[in-house]
Amino acid sequence: GGTVGTAVGTYELSYTATDHKGISSKTYRSVVVTNWTEMYNILAKDIDVGADGTAWVAGTDGYVRRLGPAGWETVPGMGSVAKITVQPDGNAWVVQGGGGIYRWDPASGWVTIYGSLAHDAAIGADGSRWIVNDTDGVARFSDTNGWETMPGMGSVAHITVQPDGNAWVVQGQGGIYRWDPASGWVTIY
Repeated sequence: GGTVGTAVGTYELSYTATDHKGISSKTYRSVVVTNWTEMYNILAKDIDVGADGTAWVAGTDGYVRRLGPAGWETVPGMGSVAKITVQPDGNAWVVQGGGGIYRWDPASGWVTIYGSLAHDAAIGADGSRWIVNDTDGVARFSDTNGWETMPGMGSVAHITVQPDGNAWVVQGQGGIYRWDPASGWVTIY
């Protein structure tokens, strides 16, 4: 018995189970209800967290902020940010409102990654990098070949990358697809 409330606190629950021979046992469990904590006094339009735990935010004011040891800090030199994604090492990539893609390099600041127009980008836990480019196509970055277009996908609205480096996309019409290296785009929904 017991119920879990919506107020912050610890709730005790008990469960009684009876097996097919009629033997009962009772177990107890504590459930802790916490609340959301406001992380910064700005409004955000995108957020991502790297595998190292570094959080980055694209603010509605167009600026980039990173959660560092001393709290939230504005990262200089980049305005008008529309989207943000984070590499496994904790450094961000941004898509500017005008479509350019830039990567944060702690030694030199923002570095141009893709000078053409793009409207979304995603990085997998394995470090694979994907974008939705200016023609609504999908491209993947290869260290040996540069940007490679993944054929067979029309208008794409959003992209994300699973841990093994394969992309999932939401088409402009709402369909969901996953990239399969052996067969191309696979319909998910």
